[in-house]
Amino acid sequence: QGIYLKDVHGRYILVNRGFENHVGVDAEDVVGKTGFDFFPEEHARHSTEDDQIVLRMRRSKVMDMTLPFPDGVEHTVLVTKFPVLGADGVPVAVGGVSVDITDRKRAEEALQASEEKHRQFAADVAHELRTPLAVMRSNLDNIEAIEGADSLRQDIDAMTRMVEQLLTATRLEILDIGPADEADL
Repeated sequence: QGIYLKDVHGRYILVNRGFENHVGVDAEDVVGKTGFDFFPEEHARHSTEDDQIVLRMRRSKVMDMTLPFPDGVEHTVLVTKFPVLGADGVPVAVGGVSVDITDRKRAEEALQASEEKHRQFAADVAHELRTPLAVMRSNLDNIEAIEGADSLRQDIDAMTRMVEQLLTATRLEILDIGPADEADL
């Protein structure tokens, strides 16, 4: 984990070795400087704006961001920023803890891709089974009474219900309701 402390002007007061490893800059090259001295401008500006929000709101803020690590690979980092209040309740600093969640993000993305692949497979299987089952049921209904026909009809009806349930389940998994949307449950 990277840990840092900045004053109210955005200058680093202290950083730990985890922060040094994430950023690729030694503590002596960070302390007393702002993020504009070593981060890309867009990242430094965004970070500074977040610091001001944390100080003004006096509440923690959690965000994830992508950073180029010293190894040349972009990593996803979860950052928690929090105000440090003085004895009089006035903010005197911004603290931060960063955790490299790159592997977790990759695993989540792989899991989502796998879920989508399995959902699509289930939908495809259900669609492919639907027509042959309907044809079998129709043909069975056209046959005069034969021994075991009722049992076959029950089996086909049960399979048809399972296929319909499978299709319904795959549709429900892709239901997308936005925060401002209403849904009749």
